[in-house]
Amino acid sequence: MPDFTKAMLERIKAEGPSTHAYISLLEQEALDGAADGQRKLDAGEMLSPLARAPLAGQDNICLTGAPPTWRSTTRVRGPPHPCAPALRRGQ
Repeated sequence: MPDFTKAMLERIKAEGPSTHAYISLLEQEALDGAADGQRKLDAGEMLSPLARAPLAGQDNICLTGAPPTWRSTTRVRGPPHPCAPALRRGQ
């Protein structure tokens, strides 16, 4: 999982400037999640099939622990949202 995640992050960074598809990229969180998932798989733990899939969420949806952007690079401000029911990291 970590190698796939690294490859996807590199692709996002390479293509991002031309596609404008991402405002926020939580790179370290993605790498940490991939490493945690790989440890669980190696230990024989059963994971959801989606555990292997990268997740992209619209920037108008709050993500717990990430600063809200409201779909605009000019609106990146404020502390991370304390409670975001739509998406929760690691769940």
